[in-house]
Amino acid sequence: MIATALRASLYGTVALLAIGCSCNEYDLVAPEENAPEGAWGQWLSMDTTPDGRLGITYYATEREQIRFAIGSPQSDGTVAWEHEDVDGHAEDGLNPGDRGKYGSMVVAPDGAIWASYHDAALGQLRVAKRTGPDRWSHDMAEAGSGLAPLYGMWTSIDLDADDNPVVAHYDGDKKELRIAHFDGEEWSGEKIDEGTDYSYVDPDTLETITLEADVGTYTRLLIHDGVEYIAYYDAANGTLKLAEGFAGSYTTSVIYDGHGQWPSMWTDGTTLAVAFHDSTEQDLVLATRTGSTWAYETVDDGDFMGADTEIVQKNDDFALLYFDGHNNDMRIAERASGAWTSSRLGGSNAAVGFHNEIAQAGDGSWWVASFDYTNRNVFARPIE
Repeated sequence: MIATALRASLYGTVALLAIGCSCNEYDLVAPEENAPEGAWGQWLSMDTTPDGRLGITYYATEREQIRFAIGSPQSDGTVAWEHEDVDGHAEDGLNPGDRGKYGSMVVAPDGAIWASYHDAALGQLRVAKRTGPDRWSHDMAEAGSGLAPLYGMWTSIDLDADDNPVVAHYDGDKKELRIAHFDGEEWSGEKIDEGTDYSYVDPDTLETITLEADVGTYTRLLIHDGVEYIAYYDAANGTLKLAEGFAGSYTTSVIYDGHGQWPSMWTDGTTLAVAFHDSTEQDLVLATRTGSTWAYETVDDGDFMGADTEIVQKNDDFALLYFDGHNNDMRIAERASGAWTSSRLGGSNAAVGFHNEIAQAGDGSWWVASFDYTNRNVFARPIE
């Protein structure tokens, strides 16, 4: 598998296209029936295309590949998906290996689709770009070193002021937070946080226990007015952290002095809001910062609430999409006049609510999506 993947990497990779694209084309070559056999929809990422439809990237489990689909919302509340291969499919008889876990995608203003993901066979961070119907190019953005490199885990992609992609990701080998920038021609990467060990005394044995540094899982990137905000988990110290700045200059701080996982962020440049799962209390929490002070709200304190959050501004206030781990449901919490209300969006006959996404279609309607573990495909529906 590794030798085959190496051959595919050396001989089958196409350089990313920088110019000369027709990025506003959205009629796909692949028909609806091109949906993959087996499970599809894990590591789901969703954004709105310039023509108002829903674009998703996802991991096809049996194919071990990343794929893309454009969804046309239907009047009956369903979505008609049309699918394309992105990376990981065999070309010229060569199997490139397992590509597509930890995926993230974003749609550029010109219509280009950018997707980041993990190459499990080579331990690389890869990025793909779509410039038209079924036209994808691929690049290795960062490659780790050593015998077992693990770059490209927990990827999160956004666009800088020049609409070039930026990818925050986790180095699973060195257990560090990294970031990669594309300047339109080539990629450059840097380490942001290597973490610190955490030591404590076991109250039973009185022995000193040391947890080795481990930062960067559950990574989430948001870029606003040239500032890069990266929320991520410090597993050794049990905190939710924030890195902010730009290439070559980041400061790190603690958002939440507790086990905060699955963060998502929103900002208007003045207020920074972070929704996350407190995995100790099993609660959904919202942290907001105006100036330098953080304030916290427990939004849902039910059993096993709050994993895989998505935060948006809806109806001039916050709405939080999240997973109900007790009932295997998708839920949404919405705030109005300072009060939170929570409702179930899906899961009565299926296990949904993980790999959550939310986007606003061109007609102004809001759509949510997640992986359906029961039916092994994507669950999607409109919300009011």
